Amino acid sequence: MKKTILALGLAGTAVVIGCAAYSTDEISSTSVSAQALVRPRLRFGVRGQDSYDASWCNTLGNAWNNCWGFISQLSSTDTNAYYYNLIGAKPTFETTGDSWGDAYGSLDVVDMFFGETHGGNWGSNSVWAMYANGSVAYSTSMGLGDNAAQTNGGLSILSTLSCDVLAVAGGGAWTRMASIFSGGLRVATGGWDLLYDAAGIGQNYAQRLQNGEAFGSAFANANLGMASSAHPGVMTVGQDSNACYSRLGMTINNVLNQSRLRDGSIGYVCWTTWN
Repeated sequence: MKKTILALGLAGTAVVIGCAAYSTDEISSTSVSAQALVRPRLRFGVRGQDSYDASWCNTLGNAWNNCWGFISQLSSTDTNAYYYNLIGAKPTFETTGDSWGDAYGSLDVVDMFFGETHGGNWGSNSVWAMYANGSVAYSTSMGLGDNAAQTNGGLSILSTLSCDVLAVAGGGAWTRMASIFSGGLRVATGGWDLLYDAAGIGQNYAQRLQNGEAFGSAFANANLGMASSAHPGVMTVGQDSNACYSRLGMTINNVLNQSRLRDGSIGYVCWTTWN
């Protein structure tokens, strides 16, 4: 059966995003097994948006399916701190209010954030669309992982179903993402080109994380399994190239054991993309 799915891209002021579909290699299947939790329960927050003020972005008909699917699956092993839309959410992404608290849905008060919204590569910034007409969160205004009031020091994992936020082709990736990682964020997943609003991605991603897959491969397999023309990616940082590539293998079971690298302690940025 042919499915029509909506790209999660956001046109920039200077760049309009687009790409052709292509086939992927066979996606590995996921098995479900009951395992004793041998790690601390992570606190995670979820935000998404289906329709937008004045229709400034296309409607994402599966946004709530993916957000709730992620929550319902991961809540069997971890703790959901909040679940909100993106109305008035810009400060909670950026340093203005990223540590305000659970009641505001701030990113830096949880260990992991998952969300679905449109995204884009606007040259010097990666952007995430908010509900309000024309409102976006800018990557250069975000510093994640530096909230001393949070039990584990702030956000560790940023995972968004958003196009182009991890764009690496054409250079400029570190310019866009340096501020985010300099706060101490450990790993980010998102689109390096187009992702798609396909049902089931959120739950499948959470299930794969529970089964011990690395963040990058779990995110990629969940996206490609539901939309074969998706372009998922993962990014992290290290003190050097060997450490960076090793950190690409972080899983939900060991992510909190990885050192937080901030500002001058970051010597290398690395990523994996799937196509």
